[in-house]
Amino acid sequence: MGKTLLFAYNTLYPVGGLLLSPYIAYRLARYKKHRAGLWEKLSFKLPPRLPHNRRIWFHAVSVGESLAVAPVVSLFKERHPDVGIYFSTTTATGMEVAKRKLSGVVDAFFFFPLDFYPVVKRVVEVVSPTACAIVETEIWPSLAFAVEAPLFMINARISEHSFYGYMKLSFFIKELFKRYRRFLARSRKDAARLVALGAPQEKVEVAGNIKFYSVYQQSLGVDEERWRRELGLSEDAPVFVAGSTHQGEEEQVLKAYKVLKGKYPNLKLVLAPRHPERADEVEGLIKEFRLSCGRRSRGEKLKEADVLLLDTVGELFPTYSVCNVAFVGGSLVDVGGHNPLEPLAFERPTIMGPFYSNFLDVMEEVEGFVKVVKDWEGLVAAVEDALEGGGRLKGVKYKFLQADRAVEKTISALEEVL
Repeated sequence: MGKTLLFAYNTLYPVGGLLLSPYIAYRLARYKKHRAGLWEKLSFKLPPRLPHNRRIWFHAVSVGESLAVAPVVSLFKERHPDVGIYFSTTTATGMEVAKRKLSGVVDAFFFFPLDFYPVVKRVVEVVSPTACAIVETEIWPSLAFAVEAPLFMINARISEHSFYGYMKLSFFIKELFKRYRRFLARSRKDAARLVALGAPQEKVEVAGNIKFYSVYQQSLGVDEERWRRELGLSEDAPVFVAGSTHQGEEEQVLKAYKVLKGKYPNLKLVLAPRHPERADEVEGLIKEFRLSCGRRSRGEKLKEADVLLLDTVGELFPTYSVCNVAFVGGSLVDVGGHNPLEPLAFERPTIMGPFYSNFLDVMEEVEGFVKVVKDWEGLVAAVEDALEGGGRLKGVKYKFLQADRAVEKTISALEEVL
């Protein structure tokens, strides 16, 4: 049954490619990013053969998956330096991030091949993995049949939208899932969806979300007291941090802050534009609101001004550790939002606007811990609620501790095949 379905899939694959060839040719000609790694994707250029006796192949489709799995790869290599590590991505940006995060850890990077059996088989024969670990929901039929080594789906996630799409092909998905050794699901909901699609119950385990891990580990290195001194923050002054803001958001944040300051005279605002080169523009806006402004790049302190403009790189994350409430930008304007896990790692009440498409999966995981508002008036109400609540978020820490265990469970599963 499985081989029959695979034959049908590989018959339709080139037919679909032929029908879409004008569109594909246009995309390749128009966008440089689509040409990245083209020869590798077609298997005209093959990965190098590693001399190691055992080899693990990790695949992460793009940026988010590469960032999520990087700690797993690093820890695995640290514990097993004699095991060769292959790492593939589908996108150019994913490859760029992977190389930046895992240079010196991964033995060979390459672009994931097109999922056409003759192409995939050539790559598999060169890589010859001891195990293959696919990050999140990357289901590749030809790869599943071409790889004879144990196949893992790690940090496995099935979104609601994907689930209903996959259910239409469940007869095929079920055959593919028989090829996997283990599914390490991010949540009970993901595990249930995997089983409903045909994954054998005994192969599915709820491990937790490894995406939380790197943020949590980073938070452990932040000295909150030192950072309070760095920013010149007095003990009695509550702090509202608006991080990674974009054009069109600073005005809304300042409008909200102006109202809030009438009720909380000691309230301080730390405003961190996503692009520090906009600092002069944002400083001008602060002054238009008749608020005093200090700039971090000039060494100015919170105690000296209403608003501290965080116009530096790499300091927003530790600044979240000293706030009473945080707003994560790129979400009141249609940018797609930035990472809400950063303030949540410090258990800080966190607010976002309605535009968070870049973090839909994360927002699903932290439902109930992030307050979503529509505009500056909603921002005022949410900040007030947080300030009146007067404490850290309860329960969110478990998500990060669970991620710590998820990394260990993932490594342990891969170690079984060694």
